[in-house]
Amino acid sequence: MRNILNPRSDRGIGFNIASRFFAFAAAFVAIVLIISFDRGRHIWKKDFKVGEPAPCSVYSPFDFSVLNESKTKLAKETAAAAVLDVYNIDQAVNQSVFQALDDVFAIVKERQKLPPEKRMEGGTPPVISEANFRIFLETDAEGAKQLLRSASDPVLAEGVIDSAQKSALLSDSKNKILVVKPGDKVETELSVKDLVTADKVSAAIEKRLGEAVKERKLRAALVELAAAAMKPNLVFLGDETARRKKAAETAVATLYDKIQKNELILERGRIVTGKEFSLLEEIENKVIATQTRNKLFGVGLICLIAFSVLASYLYYFERELYGSLRIILLINVVLVATVFLEKVAVSLPHLNAYFMPASLAALLLSVLIRPRLGVLGAFMISIFSGLLTNFKGDIFFFILLGSLTGTYATIGLRKRSQFLEVGALIGIVNFSCIFSYNLLMGSSANTSLQIAVLGLVNGLLISMPLFFIALPVFEHVFGMTTDVTLLELSDLNHPLLRRLVIEAPGTYHHSLVVANLAEAACEAIGADALLARVGCYFHDIGKIEKAEYFAENQNMREGSRHEKLSPSMSCLIITSHVKDGIELARKYKLKGIIIDFIAEHHGTSTVYYFYKKALDEQRPEDEEVRVDDFRYTGPRPRRKETAVTLLADSVEAASRTLQDPAPASLGGLVKKVINDKFIDGQLDECDLTIQDLKKIEESFTRSLMGVFHTRIEYPANDKS
Repeated sequence: MRNILNPRSDRGIGFNIASRFFAFAAAFVAIVLIISFDRGRHIWKKDFKVGEPAPCSVYSPFDFSVLNESKTKLAKETAAAAVLDVYNIDQAVNQSVFQALDDVFAIVKERQKLPPEKRMEGGTPPVISEANFRIFLETDAEGAKQLLRSASDPVLAEGVIDSAQKSALLSDSKNKILVVKPGDKVETELSVKDLVTADKVSAAIEKRLGEAVKERKLRAALVELAAAAMKPNLVFLGDETARRKKAAETAVATLYDKIQKNELILERGRIVTGKEFSLLEEIENKVIATQTRNKLFGVGLICLIAFSVLASYLYYFERELYGSLRIILLINVVLVATVFLEKVAVSLPHLNAYFMPASLAALLLSVLIRPRLGVLGAFMISIFSGLLTNFKGDIFFFILLGSLTGTYATIGLRKRSQFLEVGALIGIVNFSCIFSYNLLMGSSANTSLQIAVLGLVNGLLISMPLFFIALPVFEHVFGMTTDVTLLELSDLNHPLLRRLVIEAPGTYHHSLVVANLAEAACEAIGADALLARVGCYFHDIGKIEKAEYFAENQNMREGSRHEKLSPSMSCLIITSHVKDGIELARKYKLKGIIIDFIAEHHGTSTVYYFYKKALDEQRPEDEEVRVDDFRYTGPRPRRKETAVTLLADSVEAASRTLQDPAPASLGGLVKKVINDKFIDGQLDECDLTIQDLKKIEESFTRSLMGVFHTRIEYPANDKS
């Protein structure tokens, strides 16, 4: 089976170096991750259980530190506990206290202005007794007020706390608090037991008044008033305290326990505790992390080399493929998809490495692109598969040799029924590789045979069925055409061909003859003969729309329909069969490569008959007849098969005009047609060589001699 590359399908993609690099890079990253990804086997979780005896002793494989959560938690709690509760002095409370004192002495001053007998008529303020009020009435009110303010101000400045709060602090073993004074950046630590409560403020006031107020009764009155007016002014700052505790916890460094290499972690037979199990997990995670890092680096380096070889091969030896974004994407998608399926096979518990569909990549690349790519794909997938299986010998060899066998076996694959033969051949090679390798490794013949059967199963029931399913999917997604698809299109019962035989029978016959000519010529020059034959079947389907305007479909008794048309109009009708054919092909969903035959089978040739007719009918006053107005719009053939079709189409049409189809005449006609097309530049965009043209000429001559062979003259039957 051979692939059909379509040069048309890549135009307009905007392919450049960046997109090429991205395609390779994306596939590289995907394959590295697929190979390296491993859910891991938790050794300790499998072999050790909390609360059960340890099955073996465990020693540390390396020096490392392990997080001590309990010590870290305790250190954080200790740091938070060391943070003092933060308080602030409420100045509003201070102002209210001083205001209460000022109010009392203001009343005293007003009463002192009255006659002594009327000073008590208004009663006493609620914060002082009658006896002490009388004392104030007999005293210098302003002086007494200043004395009381002087004694109260330091007490309030040091802070007055609620008695319930003080009790709570003492019960919580909090011996100190931190006081932040308004407008002062200095923070003061105060002993809780020395804090003054509102109900104990009298002693503090009396102590401060003791030296300044000698009179005992006045001092008692001032103390009573101060005690009545005094309020707690220390306010607990909960948010600030919480913030500082959080900051203290954050500042505590995480504490680790250092484990020395070869240090005994767990002794055999000892009951495993939760702490010891966590330590085992810590060791395992570090081991897995190290292995994963090393695996990523190792796999990445090998895959980088493999993709570099792939890109270099395409650049130096397959430049046509290297310039096609579609092909680059196809190669990378096939590789990634195959590696992914292999990973699934080795990861699922009920499958194993012998069930990896490793031949899939080589088969797809060989059929969809070309066998040389299948060979390269076989080597690359063997490397990737080796990375997945730690390069187990029998697996590596059966994947490599089985894939190469599949690549060679697909050459000439044209029928779906042949898939089974290819699968069987791959299975036999797999079987032989696995059986012989295990014998070499010392396994018994019986054991080797049992394992080798899996290789046979791989070829018949895994690789080939997946290939059978995947092939049409990749053909459709990437616009590829294989020999199997061409064989399906070669069925003469195709709806378009049935229409052609009914609506344009002459064109149908012409297409069959052209197909035979092109097929034989392509075989002679090593081009794709099957593609040429199928392309020729459909190259003239555009004539269905106006079949009666083409000579091969005209009734000679009715004459030509072009007799009543101008040469330019006739030329327009003739050349429009290319555009009509492309539209019909797209309507019937023909492959792009077949559409190329329709578009290119005339190239930019001149419709010479009507061009000559226009020259003959030209009058002096008419515009100059331009040859470019009588050309097909093209494009010119860009591959050997469409170029051969152009030549075969012209040769077949010209051969109908021969009066004497002798071998010499046929040979001269063929040579002239090919030379004319060559001189006209119709073959400039394809890669036909002069040697190819010589072989095509010889092939056309032989084929036409078979068509125009002479018959012997049979004698007349006198008895009839």
